[in-house]
Amino acid sequence: MSKPIPVRLPERDIELIDEIVERKKQLFTNRSDFVRFAIEKTIFDTFKLESAARFLQEMGEKNKLSEKDVEKINKQVKNIRHKLMKEYYK
Repeated sequence: MSKPIPVRLPERDIELIDEIVERKKQLFTNRSDFVRFAIEKTIFDTFKLESAARFLQEMGEKNKLSEKDVEKINKQVKNIRHKLMKEYYK
């Protein structure tokens, strides 16, 4: 069962959402579709990052990864996410 949740967004975000919906009609038919997708993706990414963090912690506890290795991997993941976001919002 779905429940409506009121969301307040800055005007610029609404303009960007409308622009994306207009350009990607095959993916999003309206703002609600876009917002639902964004929330689902955020939930998925959050759980994925938590799983990766647990894995890195377990590997570190087994002395297979140094603290430096963990920092390097986290930095690379962050850089990749930034590059993807820049590409997505072109």
